[in-house]
Amino acid sequence: MADLFSSTVVVKSEFEGEVVAEQPLPNADCCFDIYYPAETSTPPPVVLIVIGFPDFGRKQENGKGLKDLPPYISWGKLLASNGMATVIASCSDPAANLLALTKHLSAKQQDLPLDMQRLAIWTCSGNGPTAIDLLAKLPAVKAGVFLYSFMADLGSHDVVARTAEQFRFCNPEENKDRILDATPLFIVRAGQDEFDGLNETLDRYVEAVKKKNPDVEFINYEQGVHGFDLIDSSVESKQIINRLLDYLRDKLCQPQAASKKLR
Repeated sequence: MADLFSSTVVVKSEFEGEVVAEQPLPNADCCFDIYYPAETSTPPPVVLIVIGFPDFGRKQENGKGLKDLPPYISWGKLLASNGMATVIASCSDPAANLLALTKHLSAKQQDLPLDMQRLAIWTCSGNGPTAIDLLAKLPAVKAGVFLYSFMADLGSHDVVARTAEQFRFCNPEENKDRILDATPLFIVRAGQDEFDGLNETLDRYVEAVKKKNPDVEFINYEQGVHGFDLIDSSVESKQIINRLLDYLRDKLCQPQAASKKLR
């Protein structure tokens, strides 16, 4: 497998905005960056990129957390280039810290400026369970985007719990049998995903959520691998990423807002 942590999203952006980096979250071991789009007449909508691995300590020791690596930086710039401010955080307790972060951003949105009434969540891989927990606690979020993601264990299955223990990503206990039935969802499955059990739990979750949630867009990229958005520059891969951008713009952006489709 290619080194995903040194790769960038294959759809390229002309980032002309601004990055406000290393902002502290009060009373927490957490800091965050905001990628702003180029100058807009109104506060931009927000995409929160959810990282479900506790890595604030690693950042303090090594100077870099996951948010400082090329995949997340490039996604931050791509989303911002499409008119959406993007927030990415390094946290010691992702589930608790990210919930507190949304409240902090809402309280400060006029000063920042951000439009937290137009908020979506983007996530991938082992970060999925943290995103599910956050979406369940924030019912007003406009959309949740999941790429090749572990979801929630249902019934007697424990794939997510076992994998979370192995790879040390956050998997809140409340996620057991939790179905996101009120949030619009965009879910992409990578048919050739290499991680044992990921597609098994994703397929089970999609089947269950479609029975309760009328607003689910599901794409099965049969040839996709884990991290296809970073290492697969095929036409189909880029089409899926551009569809994701269209989806978020449809959910978040004002009708009169200018948008870019980047290739």
